[in-house]
Amino acid sequence: PHFEKMLYDNAHFLRHLSFAYRLTGKSLFRNRIEETISWLQREMTHKEGAFYSSIDADSEGEEGKFYVWTADEIDTILGHEAKSFAEIYDVTPDGNWEGKTILNRLRTSDFYNVNESKLNLQRIKLFKARQARQRPGTDDKILTDWNGYMIRALCEASIALEQPEYLDQAKRAFHYISESNLDSGDMVHSSRDGIHSGPANASDYAAMMNAAISLCYATGQASYFERADRWARTLLDDYTDGSGGFYLNSAKTKDLPFRPTTNLDEANPSAASQILEAFIHLNTGASTIVSKETVLNLISSQQAVAKDSPYGMAAFMNALDEWFNLKEIAIIGTPELAKPLLDTAIKTPIWAGSIKIAESLNDLTLVTDLPQSAPETSKHAYAVICQNQTCSAPLHSSEELEAYLKQ
Repeated sequence: PHFEKMLYDNAHFLRHLSFAYRLTGKSLFRNRIEETISWLQREMTHKEGAFYSSIDADSEGEEGKFYVWTADEIDTILGHEAKSFAEIYDVTPDGNWEGKTILNRLRTSDFYNVNESKLNLQRIKLFKARQARQRPGTDDKILTDWNGYMIRALCEASIALEQPEYLDQAKRAFHYISESNLDSGDMVHSSRDGIHSGPANASDYAAMMNAAISLCYATGQASYFERADRWARTLLDDYTDGSGGFYLNSAKTKDLPFRPTTNLDEANPSAASQILEAFIHLNTGASTIVSKETVLNLISSQQAVAKDSPYGMAAFMNALDEWFNLKEIAIIGTPELAKPLLDTAIKTPIWAGSIKIAESLNDLTLVTDLPQSAPETSKHAYAVICQNQTCSAPLHSSEELEAYLKQ
């Protein structure tokens, strides 16, 4: 096992947990979301709200020493409760990793039929005991792209669990990155104690564009969308490769022997895939910067790479699926009247969707023309869903909207 704790791993983990919880409603996924965010708040959050990069694997010169246990330690801390805990968490005298035990429940015979409240109290006892150990070091650099991943994940967790405090945390981190991780007005890749490293990579702008779009959907505030649009302008000005794709580094970056491109996934989705996803939402959201032609040029620029390295382009294929299957959800009405429909739209799990709100049709731009049956204005809010050049009739209730989205 790898004991190092990475911000980006946990951001992607949270996103998948949120998907799973919204689809199934299982408490297992809700619990893991809450525990992961509790860890994030406790150990990975800068005083201004942004997030640190990682926590080391080693302490006192040994990998995993802070995290592993012996059977004797469990006995001492839990006393008569140790036997039942050991059966659930795979604790044995011989251990399961280099003579020590990594607590896990992979061998629990009946995972769901255990007393979770009792286990939680036992874990708290172990957690308090562990606090006396020498902690691994924390890499307290603030990386722009990794923070973007976590901001987006927190927005989605806030929606899935109906926890506004997660959204507040996402907003704090976003404002720190967009207002402090700057050098002469340009975004930087990382910072620590006021010292910047930059300029930013294309992946930094891409991650923060998707974070801004997620905040726009979660809050209904157009200012986040407008910020993403401005960052799209920066990408098109300083990172374009001239063929529809993008270089990883800015044209302002000095002393590079060559400028690498952004095609293939590594530990994180490729910058190209993240840019495509953001551009799709910006285009369907009436961007002043990203046209349909911009999106199609980016898609075309990646065709040869996708043909040669399909497994390295999985995230790009996911984004491409959004282009073909995106549901445009238009909600027409005053903010007060539109709120129940907006709440339903953001809580209903769909894989590819964009949300737009306007008080009248005159204030709204969609890729697809709305049906003639849609009234210009209404005393009641309504929603229309457009996909593949076809739009629904006006949907006047949350129940109608949820049923249509789940088709």
